Amino acid sequence: MSEPLWSIHQTEGVRVPIDDFEAILDGQRARFAAVFGDLDADRWRSGTRCSDWNAHTVMRHLTDAVEVHLSGFTGVAPDFVEPSKGFDPQVTPDEWLTASAGESPAATLDRYDRAARAIREHALADYRAGVHRIATGPYGPAHWSVITVHILWDAWLHERDVFLVDGEVAPPSISGSASERTLVALYSTLMATVPGHRVGRPLAGTIELEADRPVWARFGGEQGALEVAELEAGPAPDLRGVLPDVIDSIGGRGRPLAEVLSGPPAMVESMAILGAVI
Repeated sequence: MSEPLWSIHQTEGVRVPIDDFEAILDGQRARFAAVFGDLDADRWRSGTRCSDWNAHTVMRHLTDAVEVHLSGFTGVAPDFVEPSKGFDPQVTPDEWLTASAGESPAATLDRYDRAARAIREHALADYRAGVHRIATGPYGPAHWSVITVHILWDAWLHERDVFLVDGEVAPPSISGSASERTLVALYSTLMATVPGHRVGRPLAGTIELEADRPVWARFGGEQGALEVAELEAGPAPDLRGVLPDVIDSIGGRGRPLAEVLSGPPAMVESMAILGAVI
């Protein structure tokens, strides 16, 4: 088996060349400024793949998320966060949104851009310095860089929620660069292994995701120390699918995972748990 290329470990962090990490952070922020900045008033109010949220609500959520993540670097929590409360993915995001009710799209985009730029500076500085810090994430404690990639992954899915509404022609730039898609695919695979460990169905194996830059990776580890590592092409993988379809399904969008990911049924069923509860 070949040596790992890129990898993500829950407690040891993200291992990606710093230039690629920087380009991914910059690319997603610049893309969002462009594609969301082009929306008119009617489009901001229109529906998305998130049944209860319109396009502006999605952007407000993404902005809340980057501001909360920024507080992990600065130690200063946003006003809408109640420190005594934990994070419930089914409830907390809507509670946060009450603080920005009535906010204009322009104000939301400005808030997003300022927080995303600040995260970039802190993240790159800490990455270069090799800072090891375990942060509180939405699905448990993890290395701060893993939480940073969680924010990228969440935003990647929600961008598609806005622009892949039935019948709509998506912007050509949707889903970002090949590097961004690779990092999001690795993280999505890692996330899909978490629920299985919690319910006594641990996962370990290999996966191939078809794309312009195909992703071939191994995943496994112990609960709380899970890892996914990119590999050079090797033996036939345990699981195989098309990258955007699989990531969408793992994130609770699109078709059931069993329809877009081929492999042993028990492995696919375990990886599908996240999409059923997210």
